[in-house]
Amino acid sequence: MNIHIKIGIAEKESAEILVFYLYEDTKAVGAALAYCNKALNNGVSDLIKGKGFVARLNKTIILPTYGKISARRIMLVGLGKKKDITLDKIRQVAGTTTSTICSMGVSDGVSVMDSIDVLLPLSEWYQAYAEGALLSLYKYQRYKSVPPEEQQELKELTLLLSNREMSKPAHDAVRRGQIIADAVCFTRDLINTPSQDKTPAIMAEGAKKIAREPGIHCKVLSFPELKKLGMGGLLGVAQGSIQPPKFIILEYNARVKNQDTIVFVGKGITFDSGGICLKQSKDMDLMKSDMSGAAAVMGAMKAIAKMKLPQHIVGLIPCTENMPGGSALKP
Repeated sequence: MNIHIKIGIAEKESAEILVFYLYEDTKAVGAALAYCNKALNNGVSDLIKGKGFVARLNKTIILPTYGKISARRIMLVGLGKKKDITLDKIRQVAGTTTSTICSMGVSDGVSVMDSIDVLLPLSEWYQAYAEGALLSLYKYQRYKSVPPEEQQELKELTLLLSNREMSKPAHDAVRRGQIIADAVCFTRDLINTPSQDKTPAIMAEGAKKIAREPGIHCKVLSFPELKKLGMGGLLGVAQGSIQPPKFIILEYNARVKNQDTIVFVGKGITFDSGGICLKQSKDMDLMKSDMSGAAAVMGAMKAIAKMKLPQHIVGLIPCTENMPGGSALKP
């Protein structure tokens, strides 16, 4: 889904659906919604007064406009109580917005950002909004054939604001949100992938692809280097598997000076059977996700490079399987 910023006012938007946000303790419609309310014969304000819609967090209602305004429908989304608003709640309502629009089979929507009145810094809540909007649409369908009738996709989300001076900081914040959401989706994909398709060697190849981003260097240590370095813990776990272990080092901005180095370490057990102490069968299907720490580090390094952060950052990712082979480490 593409998210873009547009300068304009709600009454002139000929959108399929126009989204407004309300606080639970709102007594009357705000300026952003006033025109639409009047055009709909005070239908929105009557709804609020009669408690036909209480704007609790993530609650929604969709109203047809019957051609009285340019948009075909308007959607009201609840923000909860104003004093309780946080960045995470902004993410939630953004996700509610996009998932609801997508479920309607609508391919584009317009969110009226002037209707969200918050004291949080603009750059933070626009970024949070972009993150929530994108992450709510995540699906893992690598191995699934999706029939045409299920291929509902929200392709475009327009964030409408009236203040032109806010356009640049809002655009920058949305871009950061998109980078982070993309990295999170990459991480989720990696975690959800079955273990036969993400062995330590495949993880290492994935890390090398990340190193194509400017400023990132990748080094992969294999069995001889690991033995020479005395990494007995990693080699001990690995010896029960036919898959050779890999130790992945991702380094970003190596030439930077006069700054501390930040290091992320992520556990990369690509399948954890429990070794000789086999895990219970009811938990075994979850053991493909024992490399979630490694996936998080790889996703973080992707985002860091795209945001061109000034720090020197290193990602350390020891990867192996823990399997009950005849040569496995014995407890």
